[in-house]
Parts: sequence; C-alpha cells; structure tokens
Amino acid sequence: MTLASKFTIARIVLVPVFLLIAALGFPGWNIWAAVVYIVASLTDTIDGHIARHYNQISDFGKLVDPIADKLLTSAAMCVLVGWGKMPGWVAMILITRDVIVSAFRILAANRDVVLAARNSGKIKTVLQIIAYCAYLFDVQLAGHIVIAAATLVTVYSLYDYIYANRSVLIRDTIGPFVRSFLGQLLTAYAIFWLLSIGGMHPVVAMIFIGCDNIVSAICVTSSSKHHPIPLRISAICMRMLEIVLLVYSFVWKPLAGIDILYLVLLLASAGGVVWHCLDVWKLSRVPKTARVQ
Repeated sequence: MTLASKFTIARIVLVPVFLLIAALGFPGWNIWAAVVYIVASLTDTIDGHIARHYNQISDFGKLVDPIADKLLTSAAMCVLVGWGKMPGWVAMILITRDVIVSAFRILAANRDVVLAARNSGKIKTVLQIIAYCAYLFDVQLAGHIVIAAATLVTVYSLYDYIYANRSVLIRDTIGPFVRSFLGQLLTAYAIFWLLSIGGMHPVVAMIFIGCDNIVSAICVTSSSKHHPIPLRISAICMRMLEIVLLVYSFVWKPLAGIDILYLVLLLASAGGVVWHCLDVWKLSRVPKTARVQ
C-alpha cells in the first residue's frame, strides 16, 4: 500500500470517529468533532499531493479516494442536520448533485468517457468544508452565509458537469440514466427529512447514505474497466427494507425511545446494506469473461 493510500485509509477511519463523537454528544463535542473533521479534510489534500508528486496513483487509490471523500462529506451532513445546525433541505440539494454526478460518471464510463475534474466541483468542496467547520464551531451566521454560496456553486457544478459532457446523454440513455439514481435520491431525501425532524439518528442515516457512497464508487470503477454491474436482487431487497424502515420512522421517532419493531427493521435494513455492498464488491472483482450471461 502506498503512502498516499495510507492517508486515504486514515480519512475513512476518522469518519466513524467523527460520528462517535457526535453520537456521544458530550459537552464540547462539536469542537472535538470539528478538529477530527479538519484533520480528515487535510488528509484529502495530502494524499492527492503525494500521489501526484511521487507518482503513487493506483487502482486502489482511484477506488478508495472518492469513497473516503463522500463518506466524510455525508457524515458531516448527517451530523449537522441531525443536530439542527444545518437545514435538511440544504443537504438535499447538496446530495442531489453528488448522486446525479455519480450516476453520470457510471454512464460515461460505460461509454469510455472519463469525466475530468471541474473547477466548480473543487470550489464547491472547499466551500462545504468551510461551512461545516463554521457550523461545528457554532459560528452559525458564517455557516449560513458560506453554505448558501456552496449551495449555489453546487447547483452550477451539476450543470457544469452535465453540460461539459452532454454528448454522453443520448436519447436512448436518458431514461435508464434517470432510473439509475432516482431510487437512491428519493431515499436520501427521506433520510434527511427524518434527520431534520428528529426521526432518525445520524449514525443510522449514515449507514444507508454511506452504503450508497461505497456502491456508487465501486460501480464507477467497475464500469471504467468495462465490467458494468447490473441491477442485483440485493439492491432491490436493500431498498425495500429501507423503505419499510423509513415509512415506519415517519410515524414513530426512534430518538424518543426504544421500540422492538424498529430495532428489528433497523437490523434487517443494516443487514441488507452489508449484503448489497458485499454483493457489488464481489461482482466487481469477477472478470467479465467469467460471468454467466
């Protein structure tokens, strides 16, 4: 494992640390969470610099680095919305861009098109980091101002990515493209709505958001190697379990107490998440020629 990859792994390890601090909610938790978030964000800059400077770009890094980035960003959104520091509708807009761009990258990879990084995406990321840090340090006004700017840039970034690579979207691909991300997007909206009304714990929300982050990254990498991953029964089961859990959470807020049925649904949904992640990962490792068509 290269030095750059070690920093990437460190960023992934810091995500559950960040979530644990927020879940414990001890006095001053937000300061400690901010410190962890800043350190994790710095590893993103460090691993990128090392990979480019010392030519340590690897297939492992190409897969894990976007997973680490999205896990950290998603964890911050779940915590901030769950603790009422950031509006849920803002998180919905921010995650819309990530979900659609991930689906677009898969579509592009299937057509041998590599989406180059756009400056709008980099600016969006920097603004989000600043806003999240401001919220964690309880500088609400600064957080609101910067997140407003980040939201505008995020919307533009989505347009920027799609328009710059619009040749990928032909008439026959538009329908499948929309269907590929619609379920994930609606689930994310429901999760952030529940977080905003106290109907779901940030850690629980992160289980589902994190799974989609991991699966999307694996699908992009697999598609770029001409191993597109088809719809799996594990994905259908996972999404159905998520829907049942989300619907139940709408009529009963788990943060208000303990309910056996909720715990059963939660465990079943978590099991579905693990199954789907392992299923996609296993399929991505099988050579295309070895698969049964």
